[in-house]
Amino acid sequence: MSSSACTPRATSAGVRPSSSLASPGTTRAAGLSSFLQEKYGMNLNGLMLFSTALDFSTFRFMNGHDLAHVLFLPTYAATAWYHKRLDKRLQAKPLRAVLDGSGGLCRGDYNAALFLGDKLPATRRETITTKLAQYTGLSREYIASTNLRIQIHRFCKELCRSEHRTVGRLDSRFKGIDRDAAGENFEFDPAHTNLDGAYAACINHYLRHDLKFESDSPTP
Repeated sequence: MSSSACTPRATSAGVRPSSSLASPGTTRAAGLSSFLQEKYGMNLNGLMLFSTALDFSTFRFMNGHDLAHVLFLPTYAATAWYHKRLDKRLQAKPLRAVLDGSGGLCRGDYNAALFLGDKLPATRRETITTKLAQYTGLSREYIASTNLRIQIHRFCKELCRSEHRTVGRLDSRFKGIDRDAAGENFEFDPAHTNLDGAYAACINHYLRHDLKFESDSPTP
């Protein structure tokens, strides 16, 4: 999810805005600053980056690139814990303990296993498969079929498949219902369905009441 807003501030040199950006919007921060300065002569007081996504390699799932698979594991664990999909032993633990355990697996055995690729011994593969199943709430059979690499959109579809439900990507607390329960990936992000209205109301109120921006366009 990306968003941005410019807030005007009065200074001795006149009105100079600051800008706040979130998620992939943070990668546009430098470009936005340069564009405003060069085209309109507007100098920003500063840039505020929220939930930064400056390195796309940390969340892009690509063949031959395992970083995202490793880094997403704690998110999978937290999501499975929230939806009560973990085994009884882990489910009974506080979320912080589940995150610490999955984080340790990321930094150690899981990362090393992916690095070995096809040279990973069968016994270690079985061990990692079991641990991933424990922390993700997915079946050992499913994890084995992914070659230990669980892609985010597949996870969102698979976690609650037995309930014919999906979970959100932007906010995995939300659940959705797909027309095709047998699909590989979810058909839409249920988080967007629940949050888009609130975001639209917020930005419209901000533009019209705080920035005094008026437009006949139905969208800002």
